[in-house]
Amino acid sequence: MVALEKPSRASYLENGDQNHHQGKTEDQISLELEMYQAGSALDQKLITKQDKRIIPLSAGIYLLCYLDRSNIGMLT
Repeated sequence: MVALEKPSRASYLENGDQNHHQGKTEDQISLELEMYQAGSALDQKLITKQDKRIIPLSAGIYLLCYLDRSNIGMLT
């Protein structure tokens, strides 16, 4: 798992989604950043859900590429 670094408050205010924080003070935004925990149960659930969708799809595409390659090899 890749370690996620918490962005600094200044970079988040400059590069972050401006509409999301419209009307919020800098203290409210910094509190939201402090409350976020990388690797929480919700993050793990999301990663597991993505893995269950992406890995079978990737394996199927890999199998189709292998079959296509072997069929082209038989033609020559």
